[in-house]
Amino acid sequence: MTAPYDEDTTPHDTELESKVLGLMLLGNRDLVIEARRALPNDWCYEPRHQRLWHVITRLDDQGHAADLYALARQAADDQSDLAPEDLLHATRCYENAPLPAQLDYYVKQAAKVSRLRAADEATAKMQRAIRSANLDALDQAAAQAREALDRLDGHSHVDDDDWAPVDLEAAIEGGDDVDPPNVLKRADGLCLLYPGRVHSVAGEPGAGKSFMALVGTAQCLLESRTVIYIDYEDSAKGIVSRLLKLGVPADAIRQHLKYHRPIRGVDSPAKALLRAEHDQLLPALVVIDGVTEAMMSQGLETQGDPNHQVATFYDLLPRYIARLQGEHDAGPAVLMIDHVAKDKEGRGRWAIGGQHKLAGLDGAMYMFEVVKPFDRGQEGRALVRVSKDRPNQVGAAGKVVAELVLDERTDQLKWELAVPEDMPEGADGQPRPTILMESVSRYLATNPGATKNQICANVTGKKMMTLRAVDCLVQEGYVSETQRGRCSTYANLGHFRREWDRGSQ
Repeated sequence: MTAPYDEDTTPHDTELESKVLGLMLLGNRDLVIEARRALPNDWCYEPRHQRLWHVITRLDDQGHAADLYALARQAADDQSDLAPEDLLHATRCYENAPLPAQLDYYVKQAAKVSRLRAADEATAKMQRAIRSANLDALDQAAAQAREALDRLDGHSHVDDDDWAPVDLEAAIEGGDDVDPPNVLKRADGLCLLYPGRVHSVAGEPGAGKSFMALVGTAQCLLESRTVIYIDYEDSAKGIVSRLLKLGVPADAIRQHLKYHRPIRGVDSPAKALLRAEHDQLLPALVVIDGVTEAMMSQGLETQGDPNHQVATFYDLLPRYIARLQGEHDAGPAVLMIDHVAKDKEGRGRWAIGGQHKLAGLDGAMYMFEVVKPFDRGQEGRALVRVSKDRPNQVGAAGKVVAELVLDERTDQLKWELAVPEDMPEGADGQPRPTILMESVSRYLATNPGATKNQICANVTGKKMMTLRAVDCLVQEGYVSETQRGRCSTYANLGHFRREWDRGSQ
């Protein structure tokens, strides 16, 4: 945008107008509808841009999308004011159009320039009225100026600019704490997905990555937490049938699962729908199943050197969702399901399509390694290995943090996100579940005198592992055990905090 303006310059930016019009001519009526919501009808400074805009809006009023062919037909059929040079300029606008995902930015900038121009014109009228001593004209111009300035003020706060400095007070008060992971629980209570962050699971076909997402979905639904599932690969029947086999009641699915099976790319109406749905439901988890297909629907490539296109997709969908306010201020956990390259030697630590699929994540990425294939009527196993954990609360890169177990030997699918066998051991040689030990310690700090049954009922985790955590705390002197009648009660002697040495987890 050309700014600031000198005293003799009316606020305008013809290059910005060309970009907005180029987006309008891509043949996507949704883009026109979104622009018309934000722009006044006389927003263009350059006359030929205003003529093009009038024809585009006329096509939209008739229910048609705008493109170069439709523009030419209008010029020929209805004797519009479009001249041959206008059509030539429209072609240049079309050829230089930015990505559709950038519509919101360019429209907002164009609206700001238009409002600045309206305020400039109103103040010029006030000056002329003052010089002519025309009080009626001055009152009218002053009212027009106030309206223009109110519109400008309502849409141009510096707080709306993502380049504005961030208020650090909340971060200072919160210290170094990062919102801990709260979705996709392992058997000992450790969660693998962080709220308000983007994650990815990747593996070869049949490695269990979709089931990993469904396990997280099932856990949320069973806890009455909402999940939004955006599916580019399967069907509603396929997803629901597997959730039912995982033991999720039909009523929980009806009440807390919102399923989408999109075909077109992420456009402004789709983002508006997701935002409205999100604001109403405040989901804990949003799953994006089929990253390659999602990118293809957007016209983005995953071959060659596609890192910039991966970044574009991340901003379009997963990051957009993660930045919305979820169950808590941090927003929902976003989990993408992706594939790995066929070349095992050259695939690296990221999914197919570019290193930015790893670098662009602010949550964690997990790779799947099949131990025992997931076949019908059999028990399957896959190791879940950390490829990246930016907040560093789950495990270091390369660390196996869980084992996905699916047993289909009965009608009811049995599943577990098990703790890997290399869990630290206590003095007695038995597993030392440090995650659950900290959770139990925290619970007893506010609930002294609780029994084992009460602890198991209030601490998330498998009952057997929770009981083991209580025993370890007693053995190590963090918790006291008092016999009361037929049962024992427990109280905290000193708060247990697990070691943050990721190699010991």
